[in-house]
Amino acid sequence: MDSGKWNSGSSAKRVGLRKVTSMDSWACDWFSDFPPKWAAQLLLQTCDTAGPIALGGVTLVSRRGHRFRGGGTAMDFALAIIAQLQGGCCGRAGGRGDHGLIGLRRLNALAFHASLGNLPRVVPADTRKPLWLYPNLLSLDAPLVAVAWLHVFAQTWRLGYHPWEAYIALGLTVWIIYVADRLLDISLAGGPIDNLEARHRFHRLHQNRFKIALAVAALVTLYMVITKMPVSLYSNLIPGGLLVAGFFGLSMLSSQDPNVVPHSKNVIAGVTFAFGTAMTAHVYRFEYGIYDMLVSREFVCFSVLCILNISAIDLWEHAARTQDLEVKSSDELALTLPLALLAGASLLYALMDSEQASRPFFYAILTGAALLHVLNRSRAHFSMDALRVLADVALLIPVLVFMAASRG
Repeated sequence: MDSGKWNSGSSAKRVGLRKVTSMDSWACDWFSDFPPKWAAQLLLQTCDTAGPIALGGVTLVSRRGHRFRGGGTAMDFALAIIAQLQGGCCGRAGGRGDHGLIGLRRLNALAFHASLGNLPRVVPADTRKPLWLYPNLLSLDAPLVAVAWLHVFAQTWRLGYHPWEAYIALGLTVWIIYVADRLLDISLAGGPIDNLEARHRFHRLHQNRFKIALAVAALVTLYMVITKMPVSLYSNLIPGGLLVAGFFGLSMLSSQDPNVVPHSKNVIAGVTFAFGTAMTAHVYRFEYGIYDMLVSREFVCFSVLCILNISAIDLWEHAARTQDLEVKSSDELALTLPLALLAGASLLYALMDSEQASRPFFYAILTGAALLHVLNRSRAHFSMDALRVLADVALLIPVLVFMAASRG
């Protein structure tokens, strides 16, 4: 909707508003430079008539007669937001300075959080994120899983020598790939930042910092690979590089339609993750070639577990978007059946291991499949952000099972 003009002895400019969701939420396409008090009144009036306004990452709920935390009113906050937009100080009207709730931060780093009819409050956007979500936002979850399972592979294959540099190099490599993928996703997605998922929105808000960190991590990883890793690693870089290139190629070519589950991309992503993790241990098995790793039961089972872990999120999101019971059932079967087969294969391989050398490994795979199944059955109780974190936890708990079974 377009707001009207405000006239008070001089011409005022029009503010363009458009509805961005089916909720009572509105976003400002542009905000011309006109007297701050008129702009603040316009914001509050639109809140009264249209509901909360989302403006550049800030949501304003009009309760202009109420006072709230810090002693300010909704008008104080509206004036502070306008001042921020127009490049001024974020204090109260009249130059009384900062009232402690809005600092000199970029507007997209602020969040105005309230529901219509409640007292509004202002907090920095970053502090609104629960602590358990930060590993996902910072793309640290996948490197943690990779490093943990590298230890599992190293113990299972009885490596006599496995330096700490291998863990650092793997963790940095996985982090680089995941950050690059999310930066690529936000460049392909375009559109308003509010339409992005939490992890992509976080990367977009801090993309310059991520790009700098990405360059530093790439240099450190290159140095460690050249100076600390065995020469046998180099022959395995070609298939690994092809898998990574295939993953990014599918990322660019895959449909951006949220109603399409990218199965091929998920398969490549799972195999690539498993290959990098297992290969970082396998290069220290100097008597074995790359083919021995690719056909090993450990690599195959871990690859399938990674594919199902990555696919689970997409399937859960896909099922949540539709009301079609047939589609929901299809998504359920697409995850439940492979998990059951993986669990059965893991149990069989564990029983077939007469020397019990790799039995703890397959117990860990069995545990991971079981936990994903539990999440699949109880997903209605969790948000999508929580499910993403719990899906990673479902790959970390099996490492503890492995360690306990190995000692037993």
